[in-house]
Amino acid sequence: MAKLGEQVYKETNQELADEEVELLLVTSVEWETLRPQVTNDAIYNQLISVVNEATQRNESIAQLNKRLQQLGEEGQALAKKVIRLLT
Repeated sequence: MAKLGEQVYKETNQELADEEVELLLVTSVEWETLRPQVTNDAIYNQLISVVNEATQRNESIAQLNKRLQQLGEEGQALAKKVIRLLT
């Protein structure tokens, strides 16, 4: 029973992550207005590039999510911060 609960928990977290990533794909982000709230310009610029390229290529949520994971923990944390600012 505990394994089933853990699996449901993981699936729910993934669904939420997918919804958050989808927000980055479908929202017109005014990146420069968010810049003053960011402390790491290099990661921020990489995030902008990843999201813009994903949008231009019409990538799926899963593809964008994978590319965001490649940015590492700091990149993922920044993506989550941007998502919070968008909502």
